[in-house]
Amino acid sequence: MSKTITPDQIQLVKTAAKRLKKSLPDAKLQKCQDISAYQFLGVSSFHEAVALSKAAAASAQSSPESDSQQYENPDLNADPWRQKGKVSYSENTGLVPAHSVGDWNYFTEDHTLSFDGEYRPYAFSLNRLTTTAKLLDIILQLGKKRWPRREAEENGISPHYQVQEFLELMNDLSEAYLGTSLQGAFSPGGKPQVVDWAAAIEQRGEAALVTRIAKKTEYVRRFGL
Repeated sequence: MSKTITPDQIQLVKTAAKRLKKSLPDAKLQKCQDISAYQFLGVSSFHEAVALSKAAAASAQSSPESDSQQYENPDLNADPWRQKGKVSYSENTGLVPAHSVGDWNYFTEDHTLSFDGEYRPYAFSLNRLTTTAKLLDIILQLGKKRWPRREAEENGISPHYQVQEFLELMNDLSEAYLGTSLQGAFSPGGKPQVVDWAAAIEQRGEAALVTRIAKKTEYVRRFGL
């Protein structure tokens, strides 16, 4: 299966390449991009990553399973792609989630949040959620996404987009990278905020999430929650 590479992943590679270039001033930017593409996406070159991203975008424009209509107003007659069964973000990209709550997964390699309780993954970048308004917008979008319960049961998908699980996952990420709860980061005292996930992750490191998960697991075990 060929990799599905998103524009957010391409941007991640570009950012990583620029940082690498600072550490290796004598190296050409293209070489740094190739190294970053291999490290983060597992492809042989940055050129290949861009080509795969363009191919995925072109496919999305013509493919019913990538149409936003799938999420907002499910077409119950779109049988061909339903018959393919569920496909997760991990299966599409070969990446392994660093943290999961319900059917929501977070991938540290490309900072993607993905809901995999669907026929196809509903994925977007953590870096998209940089303001209180943007977080509220995605919560409201998720709240109105539904599948008929009978179809969900027959096909092993979730009848809804698990907003509570999404908020729990986001709170874990906030505690790990921002050092405070989701509410504390985005709405302290009801005041709107701007959040820089990339800077916070760079400062604290991915290990902060591992520490957060370990503390949460111990808390749940101790108090039997």
